[in-house]
Amino acid sequence: MNVRPLTTDEELRRYVDFGQEVYRDNSHWVPPDAHQLIELLSGRGGFNADSQVQAFWVEEGGRLLATITAVNDD
Repeated sequence: MNVRPLTTDEELRRYVDFGQEVYRDNSHWVPPDAHQLIELLSGRGGFNADSQVQAFWVEEGGRLLATITAVNDD
């Protein structure tokens, strides 16, 4: 298993798309606005200038298993 930070918009897009895979059978799930979420995860929007945001994913054998985001907003 490998946990790694995400740095590109392509990786963040895969992070966002992962939710659709996880919740595909949940008729009550409402997907987020992908553009807005990518902006938040990249640190380009939604938080003040002193905030730090880092998205991560867990993968094994090229398969995405989980996502997580760390936010430091002093």
